[in-house]
Amino acid sequence: MNLDSMTPEIVLVEDNPTDAAIFRRILTKQYSCSIKVIEDGEAAVNFFLPKCNKTRRAIASNLKCIFLDLKLPKLNGHEVLKQIKKDDYFKKTPIIILSSSKEEMDISLAYDTGANSYIHKPMTYEDFQHAITNATHYWLNLNEINGF
Repeated sequence: MNLDSMTPEIVLVEDNPTDAAIFRRILTKQYSCSIKVIEDGEAAVNFFLPKCNKTRRAIASNLKCIFLDLKLPKLNGHEVLKQIKKDDYFKKTPIIILSSSKEEMDISLAYDTGANSYIHKPMTYEDFQHAITNATHYWLNLNEINGF
């Protein structure tokens, strides 16, 4: 079995099942990419940073971007971001914060820790769809990724 074929192209770390379902619905209408949803910070760190370098390399080489919520159970998004960005395989992977927080401290800390973008979660479905559509268009179609 080819490990690369099992790795997702987009990972969403999001504990709200409604937001995750909307995100998945929006993306599957526009792209034929594989999406993995992870529901808490601890599970995200365990997924991205397994002990096996071969597995970590396979995940990183196939991954186009990570969408990360900040308010997560078990381990908050800031800590997840910090740990992922320290790893050589993921330090260049685009990580887009997708959070309901508009707190300047959250935004500043996210960028200081290595976030590539910060998107405030819109309240209406239409605004959420517009934000996700624009973000994924940029990160999947326009952005050039410099591999590790």
